[in-house]
Amino acid sequence: ASGATGPKADAPKVTSLAVTPDRVVGPIGTQRQLRVVATFADGRTTDVTHWAKFISLDEGILQVSSSGYL
Repeated sequence: ASGATGPKADAPKVTSLAVTPDRVVGPIGTQRQLRVVATFADGRTTDVTHWAKFISLDEGILQVSSSGYL
């Protein structure tokens, strides 16, 4: 009930999210850091990787850390 306040009514809205790389191809053991960038209605872009939640649909094929590291 007394948690964090929500965004301000006039705060720019997120219009898109981009995850890079959008595709990882390589031999078993290939490692990459995912990056998530938000684009706002005012044109501003911000790295929001630290706010993203990463999950794998099949941990036997791909494991991803909570920070987006494959």
